[in-house]
Amino acid sequence: MKRLRQILDSLSAQFSVPMAGVLLSLAAVRFYSAEFWGVYVQHLLVAGLAGAVVNMGSRDFLLRQYSREPRDIKRQLAGSIKGKLIITTGVLALLAWLPLGALHRWVLLLWIPAQLSWQVFEALAQYRRLFRQAALIELLATALLVAALAFLKPPLHAFLLLVVADQLLRGVFYFWLNRKYLDFPSLTNIAGTPFLKAALPFLWLALAGAASSRGELYLMGLLGGADELGQYQVLANFIHSSHLLASAILLPFIKNIHRLRPASLRRLERRFLLLGLAAAPLITLSVYLILRYGYGFRFYFVDYLLAGGIILAFFAYLVRIQIFFRHNKAIYVAGIVAIMGVINVGLSAWLIPAYGISGALAGAMAGQVGGVVGFYGAGRRTHDSINGNNT
Repeated sequence: MKRLRQILDSLSAQFSVPMAGVLLSLAAVRFYSAEFWGVYVQHLLVAGLAGAVVNMGSRDFLLRQYSREPRDIKRQLAGSIKGKLIITTGVLALLAWLPLGALHRWVLLLWIPAQLSWQVFEALAQYRRLFRQAALIELLATALLVAALAFLKPPLHAFLLLVVADQLLRGVFYFWLNRKYLDFPSLTNIAGTPFLKAALPFLWLALAGAASSRGELYLMGLLGGADELGQYQVLANFIHSSHLLASAILLPFIKNIHRLRPASLRRLERRFLLLGLAAAPLITLSVYLILRYGYGFRFYFVDYLLAGGIILAFFAYLVRIQIFFRHNKAIYVAGIVAIMGVINVGLSAWLIPAYGISGALAGAMAGQVGGVVGFYGAGRRTHDSINGNNT
């Protein structure tokens, strides 16, 4: 029962993020417009990319370190904070110099350190299994922004400043929850460079993952208009939520994957594929109804076909990823994810100028197909257990 409660709490934390995105986007579109939401998303993408660089994909690295040396968490946390502050300084200097077009530079220069105020505690909160608290913070912070849109009706620049304040509020909550792990003398004396060197490989994996899962969204921000970007981001958020759903369904079986025989693994993989074939049309239909009657968005029929294909492809290779981890072949996963990112970004850059949202979805779909081919092809070459060999 305790294990089940932990799984449910973990799922609540994972789903709180896309759920919060849905609530905020719906409020922005309903009270303002898709273009208003699109301009916000333009700033969000820059802040998100900066956050990925600052955090260096270090969540998994820090989780491993905290688990290996639980008595040394204070020093490890201090080192990670110091290292991330070093990178943040460089990122802010770069943003102060780069041409950002119509974006509010000064908002981004405030947003990124405000975002860091809570992200430095993210891995520690997950290690301590503060899933329920994380979900509540996410939903409370989003509820405040929704209330501001509904009752204050702020102009865009004022809303962006409210987002910055909202990030700082999250930081206050995370600081309070983890305050006993902060050692201020260590923050003063410890060097951040050891953390940077140790976490660097995780940065490349994080960037490859971002390119494969959201590369077309970033290109929509560069090549599309604010209105088109706002609509696509909402659709992409629902697609990402379906991927979280697939991962949540698999979660109870992950522990068993490392013990199952080849025949049982083949059965699990087939069943998951059949589940995807059943779930993808239902999820796509649900997304259509929400977008059409909730947001008032109109997409082409082919857009929904492509969205359904992206959902199905993830169901198709998700079990295979866990089998690769079973055989300690994470390097193969990283390589295939990087190739998916190259396919997604390359095709999207070519198709978006001509086809807009349909081009972005086609690029994302091609990347997912590349993932299916890559994971199954590499599985055969390495003789994994799906093929009956436990090497």
